[in-house]
Amino acid sequence: MIIGLVGYYGYDGSWFSTFIKCDKNSIFTISVVEAIYNDVLIIGILGGAVMITCSKEKLEDELTGKVRLNSLLLALYANTIIIVIATLTTYDLLYLNVMLWNLFTLPILFLIIYELSLWKLNKTVNDEEQNKGGTSGE
Repeated sequence: MIIGLVGYYGYDGSWFSTFIKCDKNSIFTISVVEAIYNDVLIIGILGGAVMITCSKEKLEDELTGKVRLNSLLLALYANTIIIVIATLTTYDLLYLNVMLWNLFTLPILFLIIYELSLWKLNKTVNDEEQNKGGTSGE
């Protein structure tokens, strides 16, 4: 698989010739520009996702930290289920593509679950404040 990935990311036969023997007409060959573009894109998306997931909220407290931890745990469980299902249902190069996309599922799932959890928490707090404010005036 590693040999396939090295070939997929632009093996042109010049500087890998002592390590890997690969046919230039292989299905794994793409241009060097495309390989660099793919690498920059993947690193950029993952780097941006890490920056977003690790950034602090305006009001960061213990409850927010607990919500963040629970969201990460839920995202990890969901990602594991996705990997198991993909392993049981996909094969060959499609499996390689699924695993490539799987690089992005954990941070994306975490962001979705975390933002939904924060939204529900803020909605609950706002509803309680409105109910508390409405009953105290009577």
